Amino acid sequence: MQAWDCPNAFVIGASAFPNNAGYNPTGTVGALALRAARAILEKYVRHPGELIED
Repeated sequence: MQAWDCPNAFVIGASAFPNNAGYNPTGTVGALALRAARAILEKYVRHPGELIED
């Protein structure tokens, strides 16, 4: 969910899903947001930069 050109920008939402599952994705998006927030706090804040290594 980290932007390519701007490492301090994160986009969390249903736009991350490649297709529509056919039901309300609210629970899944909420879980995705919580997991992303935890990763940002535990990894990104300590060592700012790209989270994914080549």
